[in-house]
Amino acid sequence: MFYNILLELCEKKNIRITNLLIEFNLSTANTGKWKNGSYPSIDVLKKLADYFNVSIDYLIGRTIENIANTPEEIEIIKTYRLLNNDYKQSILKAVNDARTQMLFDDLNSREKAVAETGESITVTWPKELVERLDKRFGDIGK
Repeated sequence: MFYNILLELCEKKNIRITNLLIEFNLSTANTGKWKNGSYPSIDVLKKLADYFNVSIDYLIGRTIENIANTPEEIEIIKTYRLLNNDYKQSILKAVNDARTQMLFDDLNSREKAVAETGESITVTWPKELVERLDKRFGDIGK
């Protein structure tokens, strides 16, 4: 699993695994080990995760999301963890409100495009969002 993920990441960056190993001062014999199911050390996983901007969990196949947190996101998480529950709830509400507004804005722009072109669209909203909107604005999910 790890080897296949690494191979895919290398192909996306247009780099060969052998060249990557040389760049990281690692033995090219690792390729064979990884093909057979071995995993690199945690230090090597950290370097690879940083190099490809993915999480270690992604590298070892524990998650399908291949995007690591940016420094800004890490700072937001660190700050959030320092807050008391009242502030955390305020932030969660603001984030949810912003997401809802973004979806409304997206829907409005689609409706405008439909009005201009006469084409029809289908919008599927996430169930959790419909439930939140139902609570806030009444029964709109029906």
